[in-house]
Amino acid sequence: MGTEGGVLTIVETGITGEPTATSLETLSAARTLSESLGRPLAAAIMAGPGSVAGQGLAGRGVQRVYELRCAAGSPLGTEAALAAIAAAHPIAVLLPGTAAGRAIAAVAAA
Repeated sequence: MGTEGGVLTIVETGITGEPTATSLETLSAARTLSESLGRPLAAAIMAGPGSVAGQGLAGRGVQRVYELRCAAGSPLGTEAALAAIAAAHPIAVLLPGTAAGRAIAAVAAA
């Protein structure tokens, strides 16, 4: 099953490379929404090089993982997150209530 027309969430990782608590809360809400809509769930993960955090997301209901790579000078991976949103063609995007989530939301809404 493809993820186009589904629900996309942005997942941030902490210094250990694991998803942050805020991102896991947002992922839970995204999974609930995708299940209630009968749509697939995708996640775009903001992780550093070599991170394996995205591997554990399948067990949380995620059907597709987009790995975000930050371009030089792109604050908080905003450009990469917007590219993942464009690639996923979601009907809904859930962002964590963090500085990075707010930055992505501001640019995506513009």
